[in-house]
Amino acid sequence: MKCPNCNEEMKKGVVIVDNGEMSDVTLTLNWYPDSERNKKNKKGSVPLALKGEGYYCDNCMKVYATHDMHFNSIF
Repeated sequence: MKCPNCNEEMKKGVVIVDNGEMSDVTLTLNWYPDSERNKKNKKGSVPLALKGEGYYCDNCMKVYATHDMHFNSIF
């Protein structure tokens, strides 16, 4: 995959949201429309899986991730 910032080839990997040792903590990962960015009560969320493909750019030192929708969400 080419980096959207600099167009260099990126390294493929995995992105995992991890709560470490805190197994009693509930974690959620959501996508929101840009129009909701600065609102306190955001609407239109899409719940995402906590694990997805990731791509890292050595040049920009940025990660871009792709996450599937989490269908078992409570939302």
